[in-house]
Amino acid sequence: MTKSDATSSTTEAAGRASGSSGDTETRTEDRRADDGERIDPRELQREIEERYDELEGRYDEIRSIVESYNDQARNVIREHPVASIAGALGTGYIVGRLAARRWLV
Repeated sequence: MTKSDATSSTTEAAGRASGSSGDTETRTEDRRADDGERIDPRELQREIEERYDELEGRYDEIRSIVESYNDQARNVIREHPVASIAGALGTGYIVGRLAARRWLV
């Protein structure tokens, strides 16, 4: 171990002992990726933002699909209220019978 390595290790240990977390950017740059390259915090931030935007777009897409199905269900119930109630009662009866026989428990 060289003198500079020992000094660096001592400084890091003192920082950890004192509760100092140090500079976040420096710590991020010091971390190594699986392939041995340094991780650039700006690149990491950009990638996180891209993924967030992608997920946000997917969320909006799925939400609009669910709202569409919800609107269709409401329209069917409004157009055919008696059939909707009969279907709900029939489904409830069948599920109740199955649960009573402990098939769904």
